[in-house]
Amino acid sequence: MPPPSEKCGLGVTYTVHTSKWQRRDDASAQWTDVAGREYTGQICPYSPTEPGQYRLVGDVSLRRMHASENWFTVE
Repeated sequence: MPPPSEKCGLGVTYTVHTSKWQRRDDASAQWTDVAGREYTGQICPYSPTEPGQYRLVGDVSLRRMHASENWFTVE
């Protein structure tokens, strides 16, 4: 069984070293870290309620390449 930091899905295996959420008001604003949403060894869950744009930033080792969008807007 792989260690907890190794995840498998959609044919992609990766190890999460660190992850954190960031927020900004809109595309013209700077990204800032969301307090209390930094984790080691896992992807951190978060359900934002404050309006703005959010992204998950991570230090991840990939065994196969995979890309996707990393931000969304809460209105």
